[in-house]
Amino acid sequence: IVLSEDYFKNIYLHHFFSNKCIEIPPFITPSSTQLKKNINKKNFKLGYLGRLSNEKGLEYLIDVSNSFQNKNINHEIIIAGNDKDTRFKEYIKFLKFKSLGNNNIRFIGEVNEKQKQEFFNQIDIFLLPSVNSFEAFGIVQLEAMSYGNPVLASNLFGVRSIIKKTKSGYLFKSKDVDDLYNKILLCIEKPFNSSEVIKKVQKYYSKEKFKENINNIF
Repeated sequence: IVLSEDYFKNIYLHHFFSNKCIEIPPFITPSSTQLKKNINKKNFKLGYLGRLSNEKGLEYLIDVSNSFQNKNINHEIIIAGNDKDTRFKEYIKFLKFKSLGNNNIRFIGEVNEKQKQEFFNQIDIFLLPSVNSFEAFGIVQLEAMSYGNPVLASNLFGVRSIIKKTKSGYLFKSKDVDDLYNKILLCIEKPFNSSEVIKKVQKYYSKEKFKENINNIF
């Protein structure tokens, strides 16, 4: 039983076990949020939530923000995560230095459950620019979608499976700032319907679907 068949089968020699592989992804409970208003195309908000470690590719968010800034495109990138984590202090120091002079980037630190809800409610698009091929799923994508947020994620095995299944976002080439830039603009110009995003994530990743998948094994 695996979280992502897409990720499992990409691992060396795992194709020998493909006929015994059963995908059962985690479930997400519906959020109690109200449906979002339309995206403010003149000042949109992008968000990231997770560890501030180098495997997450956050420097590419800063690069894409600099590109928007150079073209006078109003936006905000909100980065949520423990910026006091000593495990990643050098990388966090690098990120903050790299973002100096860019007032469009905001580090809000570690968030509690209430603050997490506020975070997901205020952003227009969730970003997951992972660069590590060992990231197998990216469950935070489900959290973002449960609030009606479309997701832009790196086109990595496992990580890509959520967007490919729900069609509630776009995949971009990992480490490719230009591709990420263009996918953000595409998402702004042709926005996803929030209620449809919520409906699709519940179709594939609800608690009921999870129970059904478990019962089917037996």
